Amino acid sequence: MGLILGDGQKMLDIVETAAKVCGKAAVPPRYLHGMWAFGLEQQGCYKDAERIAREGLAFEPTLGPDAWLDHGMAHALYFQGRDRLEDAERFLKERSSTWSKEALHPFLYTHC
Repeated sequence: MGLILGDGQKMLDIVETAAKVCGKAAVPPRYLHGMWAFGLEQQGCYKDAERIAREGLAFEPTLGPDAWLDHGMAHALYFQGRDRLEDAERFLKERSSTWSKEALHPFLYTHC
């Protein structure tokens, strides 16, 4: 709901509540880290967003790729400043082969 309303704090509140409910589950729900990273980024918590995104990437072998995770990571890197712009571009180029055409595929290419 927070995403649809453009309310970053609401989105972050919802995802952080879900993360608390899941606790330290061996495998979190798919898309949790992607939406969490994006919510953090929307609130200006770029380093935390990057950390959560990297945490989520570690689950990719089990959960599969998550375009939202890539989206959150790209924003987190980009908004950390000019010094991280090349990191964001490199990350998106490396990840582009994992984007399904049904997901955010066309949208993510606007970020490259």
